[in-house]
Amino acid sequence: MSRTRETPEAMDNTAVPFVTALALYPILEALVSHLRPNDLVNLTTTCQVVNNQIRMREKQVKASLLTKTLCPGTGLQARLKRHCPCRTRGWHSYCGCGGEGYNVTSKPCISCGINTCDECRIHVSYQVYVEDPGLDGHRWWAGYVLNYLFPFAIYPPKGDDGAAWHLQPDMMQSHHDQGRLHLPLYMNGIADAEPISRILDTDLGKNDITPSGRTSRPFEGVYTAVLFKSLLANRKELVCRICFDGMYGAGLSLCSCTLRKRFLDRWTCVPCHLDESKKFDQEHRATRIYSKDGPWIDKIFCRCGDQIVPVGHYEVICRWCNGHVVHVEDDNADANPENVDKQEFTNNEDDEENAGSAPVNLPPDHMAFVNNKDETLSIYVNGSRISGERIGRSIVRDHLSRKGIELPCACCDCSSVACENHHHHQHSDDESEDVNVEASVDGEDVSDHGDDGHNNLEGLDFDDDRIGFDAEMEEDEE
Repeated sequence: MSRTRETPEAMDNTAVPFVTALALYPILEALVSHLRPNDLVNLTTTCQVVNNQIRMREKQVKASLLTKTLCPGTGLQARLKRHCPCRTRGWHSYCGCGGEGYNVTSKPCISCGINTCDECRIHVSYQVYVEDPGLDGHRWWAGYVLNYLFPFAIYPPKGDDGAAWHLQPDMMQSHHDQGRLHLPLYMNGIADAEPISRILDTDLGKNDITPSGRTSRPFEGVYTAVLFKSLLANRKELVCRICFDGMYGAGLSLCSCTLRKRFLDRWTCVPCHLDESKKFDQEHRATRIYSKDGPWIDKIFCRCGDQIVPVGHYEVICRWCNGHVVHVEDDNADANPENVDKQEFTNNEDDEENAGSAPVNLPPDHMAFVNNKDETLSIYVNGSRISGERIGRSIVRDHLSRKGIELPCACCDCSSVACENHHHHQHSDDESEDVNVEASVDGEDVSDHGDDGHNNLEGLDFDDDRIGFDAEMEEDEE
């Protein structure tokens, strides 16, 4: 005996208790709070009556319901596609989506209105990795800046007891937009870690983001701030004096933007931020003609079509707030309040009794690796001993490798990110063993050792707009 299944008439569904319950908004709201946006859309396609009850075709109702759904996780997915994790292979990572039960705050994105968790929104810095025990006898923390590919070392804030940063790795949570930013993990360099709070609160209407740390050799604090140049350049629109006087002259307010106001005070999901950034980038490039010989700019045009000439006959408007950006000399402490309160930096955290034997007759500007008594690393240069968090992780890796210590491979194997950048060893043809290609002896000048990757932030979309507008910038790049 055969059986047939008949679908009830659409109108019959109105008597189903579930459909009846959907007519009560508090019940619908409670249901939606357990669904992701795609689940909600799928629910509306089950039958016409359910579709009518949920009323997703009504703009206001749809917008209201999307603010109450679970976070869809698209921001975290976008981060994972753009951030290369290979330099932190073997580290403990901690991140997750609020829509999957990760304990973070969720709010509606100000652009698309979809409920977005703190891990899926845009941050200036993402601190997501910890290595403990770490190389050179101390714990390492790392993360990313915005959507740039490569991880940076990040240290706890100065003057903080650091308790939340020193929990067991499986008990930690992210410290986004906190701490102090150091060098990329792949870079051979020495620098003072830069307070992220200072980066977030620099008044961009009057100042560019410049390092507070030391920038004279052997210190390279410039690379803790240089990656923000492209971001800040894309927000600037250059207009001729005539347009400025005619269109903006009356009642134009000064720009007072900060990265905190732009990124943290505005709760924006990562996909919406990427769309917004693409728009600004297209507007930025539309006014420029680039050289055929490289990524240098030959000409810049005002919105009226006239060419901007590099002799000061132009003004700068902020695309974020439409305010006037005032030029201030970055290295003039009297004019730039961001640089007035320079802090004193030390070279070491340990006691001098821990220091190893200082090298003798070391040539000027040459660096010598020396083991401390506790087997950590010191670098001697120009009569000074440097150790601890100032030393970039890549230098530590090289030093340990030269001592014959086997370390986890840091070569990129990302399937979706092309980030082959300055790796410190190459694989043999049969991939059965790795060959160190940066071996050197103690006392050799490490400023030359590794220059193929030194002073280079490939993948950071660095665009300094050099066409002679800023002679000081040209000098810094030499």
